[in-house]
Amino acid sequence: MEFSVQDIQALAEAHRKMDSGEMPYVFLDGQRWAVHKEAMSHFKLKHGQTIDHFISMAILKYTIDFLQTKIAKKEIAEAKPEDFIKENA
Repeated sequence: MEFSVQDIQALAEAHRKMDSGEMPYVFLDGQRWAVHKEAMSHFKLKHGQTIDHFISMAILKYTIDFLQTKIAKKEIAEAKPEDFIKENA
């Protein structure tokens, strides 16, 4: 997989945020995983704690569900009434 300069810059920024404590993370197999604050709270995870693959899969599923819900709410909020009429006609 190749990364663009912008991808590397974004990754470097994420690492700086984890270093400063601004972005929470956990460790999986010795690697830091940035974790969304809502997921940290939902699973009662502590910043910097070690997790296993079962927990990592739960975090991924929770994050996907969280983001899908957020996207759907945004789409509904931005929709016009005629969008619903066309789709349901």
